Amino acid sequence: MTRRRLAVAPDAPQPAVGYVRVSMAREEMISPELQKGHLRDYEGRQPLKILDMVEDLDVSGRNFARAGIRRIVEGVEAGEWQVVLVYRYDRFGRNVRQSLVNIAKVEEAGGRVVSVTEPFDATTAIGKYGRTNILAVAELQSDLIGEGWKSTHAHRVARGLPHSGRPRFGYLYMEGLHHPDTEEERLRRGLDPAGATAGYVVEVYRRFADGQSVRSLCRYLNDANVPTTAGGPWVPISLYRVLDAGFAAGLLHLRVTDQHVPGAHQPIIDQALWKRFLKTRADGRKTSPWSRAPAHILSGLIRCGGCKKPMASGITRDRRDGVPRRTYRCSTRMKGGECIGGGNITAWKVEAHVRQWVEEEAADLERHARAAAARLEVVVERRQDRAHFSRLVARYDRQLKQLLLDRAEGLLPDTGSFVAARDEITGLRDKALVELEAAADDVEVLARPHGPTITSLAATWDALSIVGVRDTLKRLIRHVEVNGRGTGRPRMHVTPIWVRETP
Repeated sequence: MTRRRLAVAPDAPQPAVGYVRVSMAREEMISPELQKGHLRDYEGRQPLKILDMVEDLDVSGRNFARAGIRRIVEGVEAGEWQVVLVYRYDRFGRNVRQSLVNIAKVEEAGGRVVSVTEPFDATTAIGKYGRTNILAVAELQSDLIGEGWKSTHAHRVARGLPHSGRPRFGYLYMEGLHHPDTEEERLRRGLDPAGATAGYVVEVYRRFADGQSVRSLCRYLNDANVPTTAGGPWVPISLYRVLDAGFAAGLLHLRVTDQHVPGAHQPIIDQALWKRFLKTRADGRKTSPWSRAPAHILSGLIRCGGCKKPMASGITRDRRDGVPRRTYRCSTRMKGGECIGGGNITAWKVEAHVRQWVEEEAADLERHARAAAARLEVVVERRQDRAHFSRLVARYDRQLKQLLLDRAEGLLPDTGSFVAARDEITGLRDKALVELEAAADDVEVLARPHGPTITSLAATWDALSIVGVRDTLKRLIRHVEVNGRGTGRPRMHVTPIWVRETP
């Protein structure tokens, strides 16, 4: 009887997943095609079947908020695959602890991580030791690269240069420097003067300072076929980023400390326009969207007397007859907080009170004239304060500029001394700038004749739209305060804009 020899059944290929990570910034770039090629080659030599390829492109290995890693771990835990293939272990991250934690999660779920270009068995004690050393070396390399970039950035900032030579809107980057993109500069360099963008920068800042919305400014640039430095259309977030940076004002924005320091490049806009922009920007941050596009006469002007927070408008049904009525309500209480003296008030009552105040003020213009004359002395004092703080700001700007020059020439070799001096001068400048803005606001408000505005509003109240009434009231009053009953304070109180509010 002849015995038949049975053939060995081939092993079923293990389900695997490939992981590809590419960081295109500040470290070596290993293309995804190269990594995928090595993973496929390894698949062909092993009893494996790659069922999926997870990619994290342009992601630093130091950032572990990656959906790709989470998906891989969850897939192994769910039994979708048993093997995770990587080009090198450092593709799984450049932080030793978190890389090992993720590898441990894969292994605890019954899977294993395999490097296709590092031939040692990580399931043995020696192999695990080697894998940990590889990750430690990768982390060291990343740290050294990061320190090198920080040193380079600090050196450039000390010389008044931006942290990189990337294009800036409104500037030409040539010979390692940024030059204003004007028609004259383009003609001097043999470029088409029609493409100059510096004028658009000035116009955008001016329009923003005059109150135009950032969306309308994006439409203005897009309609004029003026692209971003990346060649795309403008959107609000990209335009805000350009404007807030202050590069066009001759400044560098230090993101870590959120400070602006003088740069070595030539400004496109003057300091007066830059300060107007900053004021408009700050006012916009403090103003709610409902105040910018008001649906009610007192939107953005009415506040609770208890918590001093803005009151929100809404519809409330009267408990007596069930009829819905417009009201203004304490926003603190609406959010579930406690407020002593806050509450609700029917909208028509407080709006009628404000209208009555306008009519009473319009009926006594002689008193307004006397009060305006009495304020002239204060105006003179605040003008002197404005001039004083303006000189201080200019002095601190000169000191910062000289400090940067001294640093660039090596007169301040100690980085710590330079940073301390820069921060001290910048702090003094910021304080002087706050005082300057307060003095300028007082001069602008106290010197303004309010009588004609009051008379006009009283005569045209019914003919104006809600926006028209609200915008005119903003030129006359700081706020309308509503107090709860039993607080001992007036139920409704109007604070004119010419009265300086006491804390």
